[in-house]
Amino acid sequence: MVDKSIYIVQGEISVVVAAIKRNSRWSTHTPLDEEQDPLLNSFSHLKETLNNIKG
Repeated sequence: MVDKSIYIVQGEISVVVAAIKRNSRWSTHTPLDEEQDPLLNSFSHLKETLNNIKG
């Protein structure tokens, strides 16, 4: 069984990424691409890594 703390971290990552995207849209009026933005790309890789953890 996968530890519930992984799900908590994944949820927090989603909240942070959504806030970054929302803030970026507000200031630049263009959406961010996860592949081009290094911070969003790192969060994306972290989410993939956490999804691959087996309990």
